[in-house]
Amino acid sequence: RLWCRRNHRRLSKIYFDLGRNRAARDEMRARLSDHANALLVVPALHHLTRDGWALLDLLEAFFAEGGPALVAIQDSFDSRTQTGRLLYQVQRAAQDVVFVPHRRDGETVH
Repeated sequence: RLWCRRNHRRLSKIYFDLGRNRAARDEMRARLSDHANALLVVPALHHLTRDGWALLDLLEAFFAEGGPALVAIQDSFDSRTQTGRLLYQVQRAAQDVVFVPHRRDGETVH
C-alpha cells in the first residue's frame, strides 16, 4: 500500500501469499491478462511462487509484448526497466545452464 501511495498508483486488489495459494495465483494471472497496463507489486519475487520454473513462467508473462508489469520491492526488480529485463535474462540463462542436460565424452550428463 505504501509503495502505491508513494508512486501515485491506484491499488485495486490485494492477494495474500500467492506462493502457497494456487487459486489466488490463477485469479491474479487472469486479472492481469485482462489489463495490459496492469502493474503487480509484490514484496519479493518468492511471494509469487516458491518454484523456480513456475517463477520463470510467470515472469515470461510480464515480459511479453503489451503484457502487465511487475515490481518486486525487496528484490529491486522492475520489469519496466532495462535493469529488470537484464535480471530476467540472467535468471533465465542460469536456469537453462543448471537444468539443461549437456554432453561429456559422448554421453548425456544430467
